[in-house]
Amino acid sequence: MRVSYPKFKEELGPFLCFSLHDAKKHFPGFDRKRLTEWQQKGYVQKIVRGHYVFNDVKKDFAFWWLVANCIYSPSYVSLQSALYYYDFIPEAVFQVTSITTKRTRKLEALQKRFLYRNCKPACYFGYTLIPFSQGHHIRVAEPEKAILDLLYLEPSIGNQEDFEAWRFNRQVIEETINCSLMEQYAKLMNNQLFYDRFMKFKKWLHA
Repeated sequence: MRVSYPKFKEELGPFLCFSLHDAKKHFPGFDRKRLTEWQQKGYVQKIVRGHYVFNDVKKDFAFWWLVANCIYSPSYVSLQSALYYYDFIPEAVFQVTSITTKRTRKLEALQKRFLYRNCKPACYFGYTLIPFSQGHHIRVAEPEKAILDLLYLEPSIGNQEDFEAWRFNRQVIEETINCSLMEQYAKLMNNQLFYDRFMKFKKWLHA
């Protein structure tokens, strides 16, 4: 099926980040060679295999978080990206870090790096939906879960010296998190070694 770019943009423009599957769903028989042609003309950019973005979309950090959700799903932004977003750590990160139930994976696209860390399905919870433009939402870890995800996946972070080395902003964390909720989440993750690390963090936090 041959479709004009204006019609394609009108139909898929609201998607912001779209896939070849989306294109074929809206235009049965769609020829992927059209996407190659539109890339050459500067209309669209390929992000990773099978996923694209329109060139005129504003590409700020929130957009790249939306892309992270889209190109490897299910996933939600967490770990260093979410911790910096909540002002829990001072250093900005130059890759988007996410949690997924799929295998751990690194992707590079349009000079951006995306890191996905695997968790067991029982630990895939504790994220919220942050409104983006045109009715889109971004899946991002809740403040409590962003901390727990880090402690769960980084067993080397387990004592006061480690917490200090990460330069956690104790005041902001205490003002932001719900301690009861965080402990409830920690228990649901059902890992004793991780829970012990969490209790050490909790003790350090309230010292």
